[in-house]
Amino acid sequence: MGCLGSRTDFKYEDEEALMSQSELKLGYVGVDALQIDRIFHRFSTGTQMTVPQFSKAITGLNLPLEGYENFYNKFSSGSYYKMIQLCTMGIILTNSSIENKLKLIFQNYDADVSGSLSKDEISEMLGDITLIGCEYIPQFAASGNMKNEKMLGYTKELIEVRKSIASQLISACMEERNSISFEEFNLAVRQNEGLSDIINFSKLRVYCIKIRQKYIKKVECAIKALECNEKFEEFQSMSQSPSKRRNFKRMQSLPG
Repeated sequence: MGCLGSRTDFKYEDEEALMSQSELKLGYVGVDALQIDRIFHRFSTGTQMTVPQFSKAITGLNLPLEGYENFYNKFSSGSYYKMIQLCTMGIILTNSSIENKLKLIFQNYDADVSGSLSKDEISEMLGDITLIGCEYIPQFAASGNMKNEKMLGYTKELIEVRKSIASQLISACMEERNSISFEEFNLAVRQNEGLSDIINFSKLRVYCIKIRQKYIKKVECAIKALECNEKFEEFQSMSQSPSKRRNFKRMQSLPG
């Protein structure tokens, strides 16, 4: 069996369980995705939220804020919160249907309400989703488990691979298109392994690590192939030279 044919088990099951628990503590799971979308848009000015608007939205959704200030600060640029990122995270963390999640997220990034997303808009969407799921939430979970070295290692690996995964997902989504309709987006998400995980942060993180391990495996296989090739070339060089061939045979005949 070749190097890439072997199955690699996921090595961070316990750490991922802790991250999933951290997501649950944010309180979005029991809220309807449409309600989250409406509340965040109601208490915003364009794509931004002032501090008072953010507080009203969180209160309106009956979500906990005390103790989570540092986490939500990741969505802040100082005076304003990034409403689209917050709304996207909330939608993904709910138990709403796949169809509803996809429609709402798609609409959030359709800034000109054209019914389609450009490559830049898809890049922004998938960049935000991977940033939240593979950096913000892992950092939030790790901050409560600073003595867990494996959790810190898991977080580090996710952050390292996040941008590469985002680029891969953008390419898989857009293919050769300059823009994509919701129907095309919906189909791409349901047919592509990585894209199908964007509406579940836990599955997205597992996918990221498996792809990372696959890349590492490819590199290991390439290194082994080079080493084998070098040994073969050395042997071939010795067998082609009469003097080297005699020396090689004499070396073989010597007692061990």
